Amino acid sequence: MISFAFSATVINYLDRQTLSVSAPVLRERFHMSNTEYSYVLFAFLLAYTIMNGVSGTLIDRIGTRLGYAACVAWWSTAAVLHALARGALSLGFFRFLLGMGEAGNWPAGVKVVAEWFPERERALASGVFNSGSAVGAILAPPIVAYILLKLGWRVAFAFVGAMGFVWLLLWWPTYRPPSDGILTWQPLGSTRGFLLRWRVSEISWAGSCRDFYCVAVFQSPALAKYR
Repeated sequence: MISFAFSATVINYLDRQTLSVSAPVLRERFHMSNTEYSYVLFAFLLAYTIMNGVSGTLIDRIGTRLGYAACVAWWSTAAVLHALARGALSLGFFRFLLGMGEAGNWPAGVKVVAEWFPERERALASGVFNSGSAVGAILAPPIVAYILLKLGWRVAFAFVGAMGFVWLLLWWPTYRPPSDGILTWQPLGSTRGFLLRWRVSEISWAGSCRDFYCVAVFQSPALAKYR
């Protein structure tokens, strides 16, 4: 399940860095001064700072599955809305909305780690999903610059924002916390073999559906017991 947190973090930083790559074009188009552009950046950081604590409380209350989905849906919508910006004011407003949603990625990722990993391996799992921030920052310049040059800055924002909705299509039908009782598993040796785990549905000709899980092994083999 840590693969979901990793990929969400990559998308999180792609959305965040799209403005940095597009800034020269937007500043010229909207005639933004250094001061106005700093206000746009401040709007994101203000919302991000406020929502760091609020989003954690929200995710604790409504659960990881719904909480993470809500955060990704919020920030993805905000990212797409950047394509509708008409000036510094509207751009700053959309950046504020983006900061509100993106702040929830880390509380949600930590929650996934806490639910799926024993205490002795949570640092490893946290390192894996946190590395998504560096990957997203590396991927953003070439991806966004290419789209911007070929199709324009509005399409760049819309395209990157839409990635979050693709993530949601995979996350929502797949993720279930172990406490739901859907899966019981017993690690053999290192539990690092459970870093990637996803749900698959097998449908028989009679129409019944049986869920099982596939496991990608990182190091030592590990097996799961299926209900």
